[in-house]
Amino acid sequence: MANLIDYIDWRGDLPLDKIPFGDVDAAILSTFCYLDLPEAEPERTHRALLPLCMKLHDMPSSPDETPQGPKRRNMAAHLLHAPRYDRILVHDFVRETDAAAHMQFAAMTFDLPGGAAAIAFRGTDSSLIGWREDFELAYENAIPAQKAALAYLTRRAAFAPGDLYVMGHSKGGNLAVWACAHAPEHIRRRVRTIWSFDSPGVDDATFACPGWTDIQGVTRALIPQDSVIGLLMNSHPAPTIVHAEKGGLLQHDLFTWQVMGAGFVTGEKTAFAEVTDRVLHDWLAQCTPDQRRSFVDGLFQMLEASGAATTTGIKRDVLKSVGGMAQALVAMEPETRSMMLRLMSKFVSLAASSAVDVGLQGDWLQPVRALLKMNPDASPAE
Repeated sequence: MANLIDYIDWRGDLPLDKIPFGDVDAAILSTFCYLDLPEAEPERTHRALLPLCMKLHDMPSSPDETPQGPKRRNMAAHLLHAPRYDRILVHDFVRETDAAAHMQFAAMTFDLPGGAAAIAFRGTDSSLIGWREDFELAYENAIPAQKAALAYLTRRAAFAPGDLYVMGHSKGGNLAVWACAHAPEHIRRRVRTIWSFDSPGVDDATFACPGWTDIQGVTRALIPQDSVIGLLMNSHPAPTIVHAEKGGLLQHDLFTWQVMGAGFVTGEKTAFAEVTDRVLHDWLAQCTPDQRRSFVDGLFQMLEASGAATTTGIKRDVLKSVGGMAQALVAMEPETRSMMLRLMSKFVSLAASSAVDVGLQGDWLQPVRALLKMNPDASPAE
């Protein structure tokens, strides 16, 4: 079946003023936002998208690059031959990483033919800083990247007099929805569509704010049929289920999403997603905010003890990483270690029960069960 690359090849000759900007176009720009522009430029410096794609395609890979990096540069190469995108201008690329604030943030703006501006927020990169910030969504009302997204949207809206499209994949979609919900009313009125691609939901405070009601009619949430990331948090727009060619967490990769004609191929949520949805919500409901914070602190204390700064670095030297993480677990205060293992055990128990309810076969929890049995502090998961 077809994917984002095939869409560019098949429909790249159809101008945006003939076939309107849609779901797959927004997914392409959300994916493009993961690419770092070749050099820093002054604010409001506009560059044509297609010549920029040549430089991006030729950039060397990074040692800490995720598996999607080569796919994104390949996508840039295909965009070079797609007149549909040749009148798009790119500007105001921002990338900020602040270890002390636990913030990883990046965004860029695309000027579309006809005067509309498309603002794309980047999802999580391979840095542990970025992943920690994602976990903090479970107990913080406003993480640093969300505040940065609101500030970026407000600045760009001041210079873009036309319609606004706002989008992002993974955490980027959460930033798009959160920023629009908290934006001033005069900006919200100009937002025509918000795209959230397999993104965590928002916190209860955002769900209750007036802006959330205002953006419901223009928000497009799309998740794959085995979604995990897109089911995090309690408050979500009603999603469209997209068929992806792979299973489980691999479906978080937008290049696995299937395309037909001008849109994505739709499907139904699987038993795996049903279990994930139920377990995550039940588990979070049974954990206090302080427990969630302590769990995240302990988890990233272990990950940082691996000596790696990125998830790619952990994978590159698994034995060294696991050894450092095990030492960090042993060195924790007994109460912290016990709390973490109790919460892990509770998660396994909920997951096992939900799997039985929906008829999910196979002991897919076996690795976590084994980890718990190895530690005397753990309660057995039934």
